[in-house]
Amino acid sequence: MTSPLSRRPMQRQVLVTSKSAEAFKLRVRLASETGIPVDVHWDSSSRSRGWRWHVIWSDGPTVEGMTALIDRVLPEPSALDRTALVYLRTVQPRSVALTMVRNLRLDSPPLGEHRTGRELEDHLEHVPYPERGTAGDLELAAELCRLVPGVDAQDLADTAAKYGLAGLRALLVPPVNVLPFRGPGRP
Repeated sequence: MTSPLSRRPMQRQVLVTSKSAEAFKLRVRLASETGIPVDVHWDSSSRSRGWRWHVIWSDGPTVEGMTALIDRVLPEPSALDRTALVYLRTVQPRSVALTMVRNLRLDSPPLGEHRTGRELEDHLEHVPYPERGTAGDLELAAELCRLVPGVDAQDLADTAAKYGLAGLRALLVPPVNVLPFRGPGRP
């Protein structure tokens, strides 16, 4: 194909953008599409074994879901190599606690069919949006996380088994027959 003005072959115009600008656009697009904060940055990690672009998020879609989304939204001529991206997803303790609250609501043990807290966490790696739940369940999960000082799933399960749903609710809402403390100088 030649240009009518110069009679020289026309070269294909390729949009050239910097990798950091492309990463910023991708980060904004992913956050918009998923509804959760997503970070895309150049980093070296033990998983990447060198410097590569990392896509990092908590809860939300699974790694497979994020990969499919990036395949859909990242333009074909891109400064970022989609096959070289490193995906790092974290399931937060509140999502683990929420799963335990759901299990208790279904009259199952806090871990459900799993034997250990670690098995439940591994299972949640393949569950999209484990952080979503009803307002009441989210409140109970927050209370469960408040009761457990660390982020250990087994400790969460033990505490959930100890208190149950009724105990967690009772800790959130004090009984109506208890009078507030009145000391000297207080009416």
